[in-house]
Amino acid sequence: MPAGGRCLPVVADETDNGRFATPFGALKHHLPSIEDLTGESAARGLDTGFPRYTLDLVTGALADGHADDSYARLSEHFGRG
Repeated sequence: MPAGGRCLPVVADETDNGRFATPFGALKHHLPSIEDLTGESAARGLDTGFPRYTLDLVTGALADGHADDSYARLSEHFGRG
C-alpha cells in the first residue's frame, strides 16, 4: 500500500474521535514547507492555487490555536455547511 494510503486510517480515526494533537507532524512544523512550496511555485510561474489554498487552511488553523494538531484538524473545515 502506498504511504498515503497507510496514513488514511490514522487521519480517519483522529477525525472520528476529535483527537488531533500529535507529537510529530504538527501543522506548525509543516507551515515552512507550505510557504516554500507556494513561493517557489510562484517564482517559477506555476499555478499557486492549491498551495495557496493549503497555506490559507493551515495558517487559519494556527491562528485558531491548533499549531500542535495534525492535518486531520483541517477536516473540520470541510465539514462546515
